[in-house]
Amino acid sequence: MKDLAIDDLRAAVAGRAAAFRCRRRLEPAGGPGTRVDPEVDVAARTTLAALGSAAATLAFEAGADLRSRCLLWPDGPMIWELLDRPGEEHETYSLTTEGAVQLLDDAVEAALQVGLPWPAEPIVLEPSQELVKLVRLSQQEAAKGPVEAS
Repeated sequence: MKDLAIDDLRAAVAGRAAAFRCRRRLEPAGGPGTRVDPEVDVAARTTLAALGSAAATLAFEAGADLRSRCLLWPDGPMIWELLDRPGEEHETYSLTTEGAVQLLDDAVEAALQVGLPWPAEPIVLEPSQELVKLVRLSQQEAAKGPVEAS
């Protein structure tokens, strides 16, 4: 994960397959009632939490599209709030892009040490031809200019 390009959100793209593999590891091959190694369980859960935190942090810093030509842009840092116990004060913290990537790197390293799988190479997703065609048509329509309200 050291070669993660922050601007392309590779952590979020690779996350789906890795999350499924980690989740399957939590479901013992022997079925319900089979004992799970607590060290493996903690490593898998930690990796999933780090992956989610990294994906959310990277996506937040990249901004979001509400719809075509309408961006949601953050006006401050993302603040995480830990809701631990009812009635207690909530703990808040922020996570930078660099911190999120480091957190994920550390979690992946710990997961690998207990034998959990993690893809060595990035998972590259290719859009279907139909999706490419629809995006192209949408861009052509947007290039025509604003639509007059009737």
